[in-house]
Amino acid sequence: MRIIVFLLKSIVGLLASIGFILVAGTAALIYYGSQVPEVKKLVSQEKIPAETVLELDLVQGLAENGPQDGLLDLARLGKRPLLLSDAVEALERAADDPKVLAVVAHLGRGDLGLAQTSELRDAVLKFRESGKPTIAFAETFGEAGEAMPHFYLATAFEKVWIQPSASLPITGFRFEQPFIGGALEMVGVVPRFDQREEYKGVGSSLTEREQPEAIRENLTDLVDSFLQETAKGIAEARGLSETKVREIIDSAPLNGQQALDLGLVDHLGYWDEVEAEIENATESTESARMGLARYASLSRVPAPDSATKIALVRGQGGITLTDSGPSPLGGGSGITSDRMAKALSDAIEDDAIKAIVLRVDSPGGSYVASDTIWHQVTRARAVGKPVIVSMGNLAASGGYFIAMAADKIVAQPMTITGSIGVVSGKFVVEEVLEKLQLSMGGAEAGKNAGFYSATQDFTPEQWELFQTMLDEVYADFTGKAAAGRGFDAEQIDAVAGGRIWSGADALEVGLVDALGGLSTAIDLAKEAAGVPPGEAIALVPFPEEQDPFAAFIEEAIGKPLSTLSRLEQFAARWLTISEALTGNPQSRLLQDSRFRQ
Repeated sequence: MRIIVFLLKSIVGLLASIGFILVAGTAALIYYGSQVPEVKKLVSQEKIPAETVLELDLVQGLAENGPQDGLLDLARLGKRPLLLSDAVEALERAADDPKVLAVVAHLGRGDLGLAQTSELRDAVLKFRESGKPTIAFAETFGEAGEAMPHFYLATAFEKVWIQPSASLPITGFRFEQPFIGGALEMVGVVPRFDQREEYKGVGSSLTEREQPEAIRENLTDLVDSFLQETAKGIAEARGLSETKVREIIDSAPLNGQQALDLGLVDHLGYWDEVEAEIENATESTESARMGLARYASLSRVPAPDSATKIALVRGQGGITLTDSGPSPLGGGSGITSDRMAKALSDAIEDDAIKAIVLRVDSPGGSYVASDTIWHQVTRARAVGKPVIVSMGNLAASGGYFIAMAADKIVAQPMTITGSIGVVSGKFVVEEVLEKLQLSMGGAEAGKNAGFYSATQDFTPEQWELFQTMLDEVYADFTGKAAAGRGFDAEQIDAVAGGRIWSGADALEVGLVDALGGLSTAIDLAKEAAGVPPGEAIALVPFPEEQDPFAAFIEEAIGKPLSTLSRLEQFAARWLTISEALTGNPQSRLLQDSRFRQ
């Protein structure tokens, strides 16, 4: 018994030590985290120089959401990654800012989505109306980022420079999708999936050996729409015919000299030569350089207290019921129904909010989670608060589900949307286990307890039940989509079936209401809220922007400390019992019937 007491004392001491270390570590982290506001204070004192050239560098791509006041901010001395919305707003303000002389972009590097590219490109074209110089430079295209979106963006600038050694592989668009049904069969895995309906390609990729004709037809329509949009934009920007641009695309890849001869770029040169060109164009040798993200922060002017308030709810990533908690670096972890539904509900309950803008960039996910968010959108409309959806690169399947009840839906021409359908199932590995001479033991109570088990196939009755479940989900999805878009049964059948659409084609078939970006959606929200044209509004983020560092401390440190405290209390209780047993043989504990032998 004394050994037990010794062990319990050791455990209590160990737990106390761990707790002390966590507390000390937390204190250190809190101290460093507390420096973020100090850094922000120092940064906020920075001024925009009288002669400024804005630099746009997309090596990190564009973000829909980003860390705010997290450890990443501290490491970057308050710099935030470039958010698409910040870039667009900054270019709008810079057009009228006499301190801003020009905009120069370093392109060809980083991942860009097509819809994001279109939105930023439109902002650059609008900035050019100010008459200020714009220059795009790239060492090359296609080596550190997809060539088509980067060059498409570059053509929005007045002058395009590339190095003499550059390549321009603007060869068009291609989607590749593996079909692994045969490979799974070879290893003994049975993919027991089904879908509604024939255009829902995810299920087919798991069950088929080759691409079904319906999927090929759908993807061909999509890439054709993308090519049409980019060829048209390049042609208009470079003073070429659309036919000529398509001929160039079909003859690509091109080298630098060919690109120059064909009128796709204006100069062959290097970055230092671009710097000299900027000085000539701005007639200034003293101009300061400032990143677009920094300018976006410094040039932001708070809206007056009297401004009409419009809520902005953002969602990016897969849709799930819950997440794994906050990150100390900040940023989101996908769309979770509990978080987004609460954000929408809070905006609904806030009397100061007159409309809601919902920004969606999602491939879909959980049907139930999507339905939870959809319900909040319908609630907003029911109480008279207009909801305007702005779609990003992708708003398909569940991404469309959460958008379809809105008053208005805005998409970019190259947004991927639709995919009104459902896919579900399981992999059956029973044959693999037999080949490996592995067996699974267990027990079950209930006729369908193994319904989702990977170690046994569906029975005929279970497969029939599974089909009924798919039918019910599909009927719910299409029914709600039809109600939201004002379609009859024939109209919804024509656009559903799992088919994906470009934003441009979605407008033609009535799945969206307008083409444009977040600013277009905000304008529609202002109109729906009765805000006079030109009047300022306050765009209020929901949920309220939280310091991700503090959230991480609470989640990652608070819970373990609570757990350690409970463990320590538990061990201390048993230590007391053991000491009572060993120190006093006549202890009343020995008289308790639960301890008798």
